[in-house]
Amino acid sequence: MEQLYQRLNVDRAAYERDSIVNLFGRFFGVHEALAFTLEEEIMRIEGFCAWSVEYSFLEDHPESPQNLLYLSKELMLTITVKSLETGLGFNEHYVIENGEIVLNKCIHLDDEEFYDEEGKLRDGKEDALDAMLVID
Repeated sequence: MEQLYQRLNVDRAAYERDSIVNLFGRFFGVHEALAFTLEEEIMRIEGFCAWSVEYSFLEDHPESPQNLLYLSKELMLTITVKSLETGLGFNEHYVIENGEIVLNKCIHLDDEEFYDEEGKLRDGKEDALDAMLVID
C-alpha cells in the first residue's frame, strides 16, 4: 500500500491506517477521489469523475501520467474497479492483474425498455432498473 501511495505522490502522514486521502488531480477528469485504507492490502476509492472509468483511469492522458494499468503492472497489483453512472445509465466492472485487464464488463441502460416517449419511468420497471444499476 505504501508504494501505491508514494507512486500517487501522497504524503506518508496522510495515509496512516484508517485515514482518508483525497486523490483529486492524480487521474484524468477526476473531480473527487477519496481513498480509504481498509486493510493492509485493501484500499477503497470513492469519488466522481467526468468520464467513464475506462477513459479517466485506463487510457493515457498527457495531463495526467497516472493510469491504473501502469500502476497495476509496476506494483504487481490486482485492482478491481466498479463504477455506476446513473445519469447516462451504465455501470462498469474491471479487474486488472499486473497491468492486464482480465475482466471488462460494461452494462448499458436500454432507454426504451425503462422509459416512455415522455421520459417517464415505465410502470413496473423500478426494481429492474435498480437491479441493473447496482454495483456489488
